[in-house]
Parts: sequence; structure tokens; C-alpha cells
Amino acid sequence: YLRRFPELNGDSEALHSLIAEEFRLRRRLNQNPSWEEYRRRFPNQTLHLDSHVAAVSDTVAARLPSRAPLSGVKLSASSQRYKPQRIVAEGGMGYIARIVDTEFDRPLAMKVLSPKLKDDPELVQRFLREARLTGQLQHPGIPPVQDKGKLEDGSPFFIMKLIKGESLAKLLRDRKSPVERLGYFVGAFASICQTMAYAHSRGIIHRDLKPANVMVGAFGEVQVMDWGLAK
Repeated sequence: YLRRFPELNGDSEALHSLIAEEFRLRRRLNQNPSWEEYRRRFPNQTLHLDSHVAAVSDTVAARLPSRAPLSGVKLSASSQRYKPQRIVAEGGMGYIARIVDTEFDRPLAMKVLSPKLKDDPELVQRFLREARLTGQLQHPGIPPVQDKGKLEDGSPFFIMKLIKGESLAKLLRDRKSPVERLGYFVGAFASICQTMAYAHSRGIIHRDLKPANVMVGAFGEVQVMDWGLAK
């Protein structure tokens, strides 16, 4: 990139976004690129590559085929009301676990930064910014944030509404033809537009809006997820 576009030397944000976009495109083409390959190709960008490449790894949509039990995860004393149950989604930045709020006997989702990244100040700040930003956006199309904290090992987490459903990406893939359930998908698109209009009215741009980052609940509720790249 730097040989073809030397002007990127002065715009690190553009360079990191371009590399992340290539990574995402190769994943869509089922080429299975690895982080190690990108670290070798861009050795001077390793510190920032982890956050950009991890952020496009479809955290919510990468559902595990077997709902992995959550073992070895301990919450701090101030968060004992939450009981972890199992991992329901996993990605480059961390994982999402199903937990139970024992005070209200309700299931919630706990998003946790990977223990491998918890000592990176930039990634921790990005993760906490996502929690604060999502918590500030109060709209039916954005999952409400309930709480935040740290695990005993120091990994930060935040807790939000648990969405029971499928990603819009999977629902679109499962269609037999583009016209199947057309009205349903147009309605989902309209809900996404309303959600984004609200975010834009607050001066916030998602920057990673795609079907994999939209969850459609069992009763038709449409939620825009993964605000980690938002500004």
C-alpha cells in the first residue's frame, strides 16, 4: 500500500482502515486470512492493526456452533449479581456471554474484551468508549447498556440486552431468491434507517454498518450492534 500510495504515510487512520477492509473482503471470499499474515506484511503497524482487524471480525454474527460453556470466568465482588452461563458469540476483540441478572431473574448479554488485549491501553479505551457511546444512544434500535465493570483478571466488560434471533446477514443468505419475504426485509431496512437517523442526529456515525452487525429478534425487533468503530 505504501509503495503504491505513499501519501498514506501521513494518514495512519486511512491506512489502517484500508488494511481492515482488505481483511474483511478476503473473509467474504472465504480466503481465511490470518492476523499473523497481516502482522508479517505490516510489521510497523502491529500495535494498531489488532484493533482495526479485530473490529471487522463479525463479533456478533460469528455464532459458535456449540454453545460453549463459560468456565474460569470470575466477576469482581461488585458484580456478583450476574451469573455467567455460556459463550454465545466470539470474535477477534473478545466474546459475548449469556448471563443471568439474579436480582431480576432475567437473561442479559455480557460483552468481554479478550484477555489477550486487556493490557493494551488503546484497545481498552476503544472498548470502554463503545460501552459509553452505546449507553448514551437511547433508541429502540440500539441494545441498551445496563452495566460495566471488570472481571477478576482485569478484562473489561459491559452488559446489555440479550437479543434472541439471527443476524440480518444470515437471514439474507438463507433466502431462496432475492424477492423472498421482500416486505419483511424492507421493513427491517426501514428500522435500520430510523436507528441510523437517530444516531446521526446525535453526531455519531457507526462506520461499520453491515448485515452481520444487525440482529433481528424472534419477534421482528431490529437492533444495530457493534458500535466499536463509531465516531
